[in-house]
Amino acid sequence: VLFPDGGSADDNFGVAVAIDSAYIIVGADDTDTDGFSNSGAAYVFRRFDGGWFQIAHLDSDSPAAGNDFGGSLAIEDGVIVIGEPGDNAGAGAVSVYTIDDFVNIWDGASWSEGTPAALQKVQFDADYPFASEELLEVGVATISSGIDLSIENDAQLTVNADITMDGDVTVESGASLSILK
Repeated sequence: VLFPDGGSADDNFGVAVAIDSAYIIVGADDTDTDGFSNSGAAYVFRRFDGGWFQIAHLDSDSPAAGNDFGGSLAIEDGVIVIGEPGDNAGAGAVSVYTIDDFVNIWDGASWSEGTPAALQKVQFDADYPFASEELLEVGVATISSGIDLSIENDAQLTVNADITMDGDVTVESGASLSILK
């Protein structure tokens, strides 16, 4: 059974569902966003190691009351289409995403999408300060050019799919870097 992170009663989670191999998209067209009633939302889940994990929470680019974003949706070949029938004075709108759009970026101060999920794609655009004994588990990691990623203090970085290193990675004594494929 799937449940949304941060969802609430009366969001209408499950009003629309689409699946494409390793991904499920679930609409929740009655979700309130930025104070707008029933503006809607959609959630992206990815299958990994026998379970489903939420990797993205999507809202309308222009939330408004009654937009019903997520009331209809589809996914094929990594392209996600989400209907928003109440947008544009009831004329409707459609938002298009790709699975590659969901990258959580570290800018030196914070993650763009909050703490990374185990299967999320992450990109280090600044040096990352691992906390003592921190465990960071991600799906795909990209270390940008000029970035020095130093894993120390008994910290651990686990990459479940792939890693691209244009910068430098240093693994100190007691720390670990695991790349699982």
